[in-house]
Parts: sequence; structure tokens; C-alpha cells
Amino acid sequence: MPRYRWVTAREAEGFPTAVACAVAGVSRQGFYAWQRRCEAPPRATELANAELVGEIRRIHADSGGTYGSPRVTAELARRGRCVNHKRVERLMRLWGIVGVHKRCRRGAWRGAGGSGVPRLRARRAGHRLGW
Repeated sequence: MPRYRWVTAREAEGFPTAVACAVAGVSRQGFYAWQRRCEAPPRATELANAELVGEIRRIHADSGGTYGSPRVTAELARRGRCVNHKRVERLMRLWGIVGVHKRCRRGAWRGAGGSGVPRLRARRAGHRLGW
């Protein structure tokens, strides 16, 4: 439970705000500022971000969950919404929207039981002998 919420719960139980803030390790001014922010209506940027996240989710779902932030940004631009790529990355990270990553290709060194290593050594030895 976040500290400010804990102070709010103690305040509802009848404890003085100053004592609850001291126990929680927060300042009274910080607590009251947090309380004012919670009661205030959402700001324009918060509303715009919420709308943008909805559009990002639609684009991500339409792609079958494969698009990452670069493709989502390009698709937003195609739809007439010019948005900075860093903003798209931040919102996708914040809401846990992840695209599909390319799989790594494994080389000869990672064969089962090291099976690729002797062939590689033999190939290198043969190369030194002039085969």
C-alpha cells in the first residue's frame, strides 16, 4: 500500500494527520498536495494520453500483437496522428504493450552437447593444412 493511501486510511480511522504522516515518513505538505492532485480533474495531457493508448492498443491488436513502437508510430502517422516516437515508446512501456521480437539465430557453438565444436575445430585444422 502506498504511503499516502496508508495515511488516508489512518486518517479515516480517526488518527491525527500529523501523526500518521510522521509514522509513514512523509511530510504533511506532501500528503495534502497528493490529496489535492487526486481530487483534481484529469489534465488535458492525461486525457490525450488515454486516448492515444486506446489507439495504440487498437493498432497493436490489428497487427496480431506483432507491432512494436516503430511500426505503431508509423501507423499513427499514416492515420494522420503525428506523435513523437519517444512518447509512443513510453506509453507502450507503461501499459505493457510489447511487440514480437525476432528470434536469435544460434551458431555452431551452441549445438546439443557441444556437437558443433569438434566439426569447427576439424574445419579450422583442415584449413591450416591447406585442404
